[in-house]
Amino acid sequence: MALSVSTDKIGEDGRELLSYGSPDYPIAFFDDDLTEVLVPWHWHDEYELVYICEGRERVQVAGRAFEVEAGQGYFVSHAILHSAELLTERGRQWAMVFGDRLIGSPMDIYWKKYIQPVRDNPNLDFEIFSPECTWQKEVLDRMKEVFEAGAYDVEDDCLLVREGMSRIFSLITKHMPDATPQENREKIERQEERLKIMLSFMEGNLSENIYVGDIASSAGVSVSECLRCFRDVMDATPIHFLRSLRLERASELLAQGSGSSVTEVAGQVGFTDMSYFTREFRKQFGKTPREYRKEIRN
Repeated sequence: MALSVSTDKIGEDGRELLSYGSPDYPIAFFDDDLTEVLVPWHWHDEYELVYICEGRERVQVAGRAFEVEAGQGYFVSHAILHSAELLTERGRQWAMVFGDRLIGSPMDIYWKKYIQPVRDNPNLDFEIFSPECTWQKEVLDRMKEVFEAGAYDVEDDCLLVREGMSRIFSLITKHMPDATPQENREKIERQEERLKIMLSFMEGNLSENIYVGDIASSAGVSVSECLRCFRDVMDATPIHFLRSLRLERASELLAQGSGSSVTEVAGQVGFTDMSYFTREFRKQFGKTPREYRKEIRN
């Protein structure tokens, strides 16, 4: 298994549009330069382990925000909305996205001992690993071993990857977090499901005039509940997040070289004021749309 290429392309429901490995070896390895690769809000059915090689990131997941820096790492469970933002001038991470069948199938002992306890724990949305904690340092060391074996095709890589992941899940199982009150857990799950619907609506209507009421109606909730969902889970307003989605889509269109002018691209993602579009694009990407297109083409 070689390195995979990251993309920030997500589907209309916020699900990341990537396949991870193959049916008989369901894992993908990513060595990401975070000055070039964005990690917007997304989710996938697979689990994810991330090791920070350089820099510092702000990660948001399951209504929580935390910072991780070089030498630390984190775990995100399956089907959980999450995002990451680079806080330093440079940043690099190793990411492994994998299905639970990498370790075992539902009929064998590996599944029952190492997968099912994690999969069935409604309180384990994520875990942060720091080298100061003995068991977490062991997880980090295992993560590095698994990545180096799988990403660079060392001898017996499949065996080493499976064995390493099994030990990581064993450590996570032994140190799972305390239970969250059931009513709080149900609230988080309900908000995430509503957000996935609202993300789908926004992704499918970027060129239209969208108001908060429209976003709320797409999920059958009130405006106040819509605002609460975005605040509690994403720490953002719906309009702020919509603007970021539009700018990310504009960057994709500019990179594709479709022949559309910058003004036409702005219109395709819902911007009618070119000066506003240029100003906001520069804020998000550090250059104007024309500079961005020229740099990509070169």
